[in-house]
Amino acid sequence: MKLSGRAAAFLERLGQHVIKPGLAPIGVLLDALGTPERSFSSILVAGTNGKGSCAAMLHSVLVEAGVRAGLYTSPHLVEVTERIRVERTDIPHTRLSELLERIEDVSNALAAQGTLDRSPTYFEVLTAAAFLHFKTEACRVAVLEVGMGGRFDATNIVQPILSIITPIDFDHEEFLGGTLAKIAAEKAGIMRPGVPVISAAQAKEAGAELSRRAQAIGAPIVFSPGPMAHRATSAGRYETRRSLSTSWITLPLAGVHQVSNASLVLQACEHLRRYGIDAAAEKRGIENCAWPGRLEQVGSSPDVYLDGCHNAAGAATLRAFVLATPNRPRLLVFGCMKDKNVRAMAEVLFPVFDAVVITSVGSARAAAPEQIASITADIRVPTMIEADLSRVVGPDGEWRYERHPLPAEGLAVIAGSLYLVGLAKRIVSRV
Repeated sequence: MKLSGRAAAFLERLGQHVIKPGLAPIGVLLDALGTPERSFSSILVAGTNGKGSCAAMLHSVLVEAGVRAGLYTSPHLVEVTERIRVERTDIPHTRLSELLERIEDVSNALAAQGTLDRSPTYFEVLTAAAFLHFKTEACRVAVLEVGMGGRFDATNIVQPILSIITPIDFDHEEFLGGTLAKIAAEKAGIMRPGVPVISAAQAKEAGAELSRRAQAIGAPIVFSPGPMAHRATSAGRYETRRSLSTSWITLPLAGVHQVSNASLVLQACEHLRRYGIDAAAEKRGIENCAWPGRLEQVGSSPDVYLDGCHNAAGAATLRAFVLATPNRPRLLVFGCMKDKNVRAMAEVLFPVFDAVVITSVGSARAAAPEQIASITADIRVPTMIEADLSRVVGPDGEWRYERHPLPAEGLAVIAGSLYLVGLAKRIVSRV
């Protein structure tokens, strides 16, 4: 099932990667659609890395607590319907098509009236569609992953009951600023007077800016102390718990960084007890959480993982995961967007692999493999170019790269961009 021709054409015209900061257009559009964002309580999740994982875990906890909850995330990996979920079901293509066609009609009418001074963006349209779907489905709470920044992101049109900020690092500097303080100031835009803010432990500069902004508007802020008690169950896999008197929670998402994400989610749950969240719901919710494309294993013998790390901080978490595995042959398949700091990511990742295959992401925004190879030429790791990812990984996640075979005990990671991960998932899932 796919979107209707009209709905698909509408999204294509808008352009997935067009960014136009500002809340006025989404506000005008939502008012014309009947203010659906006021029909449910919202939780905003901003940050640089980990916000999708945190949003997915918190949504899963709410569902396990019996709350009818929506989840809005971005970007999608394979199907645009992945972005909008009620309970554990993605929005159907037919329903999303209906909403997109309605939004197109309304936006055209607003433009004709002169009420809307520019066309809405791809992200704004999908945000409006999500809010309409959550209203129709009678959601009580919606967990909203902020797309970029916070202050001018379309999701920030809501009045949240809780704001969560995951670790802040460098990304999208051309829009958010070139210092951690400037980036933190943009993320702090999701704060509201009197509304609790839960923040991950932050670098000094970012934490100070968040504290300053919170104090200025009267938003009570609490910083997570960091990872709770945890133990490894296998290489790169962990359990965690609040205290000696509570049960161990098995983290379904790989990587030690997920311990910190789970800690942030459990701290947020303390502010949501009125929704019936208890320790049992927390445990079930986190253990039943699925978040594809983030250290997701898709093949074995050799092990093949997909990871959507897209900046230096994300590369560092992937590096930690790789180093936590036993010594064995390791190969990285790498591709990323041209607006990313390719050099910074490569310096973190390339040295922990025996070899690197640079591939194409298949997007106009992507850095060409030859460009990546040029930028990373002096990093002393054997490097080769293979533009066709289907020659590297097969439909069942099997490793098939003839130029660099891996033994059964080997490890391959396809990483550098969520768009590359989406391309890999299409191959693995035969989409």
